[in-house]
Amino acid sequence: MTIRPVFALAVLSLGGLSACFDGSGPRYVEFASLTSNRVDALNAQSLNVSARTTGQITGELDRQADTFDLDAESGTIDVSRTTVTLNGGGTIDLTGTTEFARFFESQPSGGDTTTGVVGVPTIVGDVPGGGTATYSGVSEVAIQDGLALYDLNGTMEATADFSAGTLDVTFDNLGGQRQDFILGTSNVTDVATITISDAMISDNTVSGGTSTLTSATINGGGGFSGTQTTSHEAGFYGPRADEVGGVLYIDDTSVQVFGQYLGD
Repeated sequence: MTIRPVFALAVLSLGGLSACFDGSGPRYVEFASLTSNRVDALNAQSLNVSARTTGQITGELDRQADTFDLDAESGTIDVSRTTVTLNGGGTIDLTGTTEFARFFESQPSGGDTTTGVVGVPTIVGDVPGGGTATYSGVSEVAIQDGLALYDLNGTMEATADFSAGTLDVTFDNLGGQRQDFILGTSNVTDVATITISDAMISDNTVSGGTSTLTSATINGGGGFSGTQTTSHEAGFYGPRADEVGGVLYIDDTSVQVFGQYLGD
């Protein structure tokens, strides 16, 4: 995710949920399947950085007609399932290597850029009723710290406790670029660890949680003040909640965090 230093960041909206299964064929088809003509309802989590909001949204992928809808935007998707050409102008770019979900970046003509995670959701009845699951994958994070803007990529580890109904997520090994209006641009490595604890699972979606930030440099090394507001939305994708992805916005007065993650 790229957030440019205008101090207005892009939007992620989070998507609503349910799979389109008519009883014929497999219950789940990979997002980028080249052999299926399946029509799947999609769930997505989106972030609107300009509006500083997150949300759950829905869509549809028609593999036979090569069409793709996400919230109010619709268009034609290419065969590789990486680019949507929107009917009203603009594009949606789809990236990632998990089987059932993708990062998206929607850039409609004349509208806000939004980013997030979209994919084939776990059918509610297929979400485990107990036990735990662990996930690993990638994270993309932007941190606004006073006059400095960090554009970072890193890892993510998550644990879903289906018995307790909670999800914990950790973003680590965050590195990339630091842009400062006074000091200029520099490369940074392992600048922060961010956690979200006790986010609540509801059917095949997740929301909320308590966030922490550990860093030797951000906010003078002091981490969050303890009065931050955490907006976090996530969803489970594929059979038996095989994959998890989501978005977050954390507001801690002088520090703001915008991010998205995807793992299996």
